[in-house]
Amino acid sequence: MNLASAGREYAHFPVSLDTGATLDASFDGGITWVTLERPSTTEARVLVAGPDAVQNPNGTVVLKTGRNPIAVRLVAGQESVIRAAGSIFVTSVNGL
Repeated sequence: MNLASAGREYAHFPVSLDTGATLDASFDGGITWVTLERPSTTEARVLVAGPDAVQNPNGTVVLKTGRNPIAVRLVAGQESVIRAAGSIFVTSVNGL
């Protein structure tokens, strides 16, 4: 996914399970985690924004300029499964 530094949009993740498990995402190497929204049984999402976006709604994940690797974590029972899930590239508006 590519995102302008002043942009804001949902990052979508396909989901193939319908359980009470918690799905989280990290954009900083697992230092912090944000719970993904589940608008349907086949999708999870989180609102992300570039560092120059303004008036971000509560819960928006503000990313740094450059490559932001994504890790997704599934927590179910005793398991905490973490997988790489791509990257979001944030570019300056002048770089578009």
